[in-house]
Amino acid sequence: MITGSADGKIKIWKAGQCKATVAAHSQAVRGLSVVSTNQVISCSNDGNIICWQIEPTTMEAKIMATLANTDFVYSISVRQPSMWAAAGENLGVKLFVDQKVRPDV
Repeated sequence: MITGSADGKIKIWKAGQCKATVAAHSQAVRGLSVVSTNQVISCSNDGNIICWQIEPTTMEAKIMATLANTDFVYSISVRQPSMWAAAGENLGVKLFVDQKVRPDV
């Protein structure tokens, strides 16, 4: 299980115990979405959408990709590993395919 908090941190849990804490964002984590068993995407008030790779044995989180925005990003949803949707303050709703915004959506 993975949780995000107002202090910008993401916590990785296993069997009810916190196994890792990641200083993920500079502001509140607004959303998390599971991509696969070892990948998660987070979004934040800092405007960033970050794709994380979680090492299952050490629970270490590494950044795979960062998409920067200038305004709060309130939610993120994954349709499939290469297709995400995000919603934000002035972002509206954007569809990302292969980590690029689809301009026709």
